Amino acid sequence: VLDDDTDNLETCFECDGNGCVGCDDRGYHSELEGNELCIIANKDEIYEIVNKVCYVLNNKCNAIVNRTCGLHVHLDCRNKYKEKVFHNLVETQNLLFKLVDSERKDNTYCRPNQTSVWDEASEDRYNAINGKAAFKKFETIEVRMHHATLDSKIINNWIKLLQ
Repeated sequence: VLDDDTDNLETCFECDGNGCVGCDDRGYHSELEGNELCIIANKDEIYEIVNKVCYVLNNKCNAIVNRTCGLHVHLDCRNKYKEKVFHNLVETQNLLFKLVDSERKDNTYCRPNQTSVWDEASEDRYNAINGKAAFKKFETIEVRMHHATLDSKIINNWIKLLQ
């Protein structure tokens, strides 16, 4: 549940694993265990929502990430020049890869793009900059290269950089 009321955001996690739907016998919220967590918000609200979600994940859920997890950011391209956004991101991918764990560059799920030209780009969603597949499905361009983290400052700075 993502709303502007922080108390409501935290309330469902106050059971300490003893009665909340979704808590397993270890006190973890199993509906999030091993799954993807999606946050959808406009650019004016995303930073505060990321702060709230990370607070809850870190302080109420005992959430963890490992090297098999990734942080993916979708950039809305409905009213933008998708070709230019894609081009700019791909042209900077070598610099962006230097800001994330080095193993991400050799990862099957975020391979470096081979071209920055939209019309020549692959439709493979597992490129570091997923242009065509993401745009076709969501009208976004997805940046898949960041390692997973529960640190809201790192996530928010990454989002700001990409924007």
